Amino acid sequence: MRLGPLSTKKGETALRKGYKKRNSFRKASRKERRKRQAEKAREVQLVLDPEEVVAMLQDSLTDFATEMGLKVARLLLDDEVNQRCGFRYERVPERTVTRYGRQRGVVVIAGQKLPVERPRVRYTQRCGEAEPE
Repeated sequence: MRLGPLSTKKGETALRKGYKKRNSFRKASRKERRKRQAEKAREVQLVLDPEEVVAMLQDSLTDFATEMGLKVARLLLDDEVNQRCGFRYERVPERTVTRYGRQRGVVVIAGQKLPVERPRVRYTQRCGEAEPE
């Protein structure tokens, strides 16, 4: 006799997965989540691909410094927005500013004007755009 996929042997159930009870794990409190988030917000990490770094160094040192300056500028802009508004898609009821898209901007590095995407931030209660600090 051949058993089908949902048929059972004597004393077994049709479900194979062992389910856990609800509330078997504790959800982090709001205070703990804020503390972890504040620690993460202060860390700024520049992730670089080693092959990309070597390729930039081979071109020239000036180009390398310019590219590094652009990466750092983008990183600092995004970090400031994360500190002021919270992380993306996060609900923060007491925030005073909110994300409002991106806008083309210019950064001067090594005497060159270079294009960069600048994040926009607006006030939640008042009208108008919040300036970067």
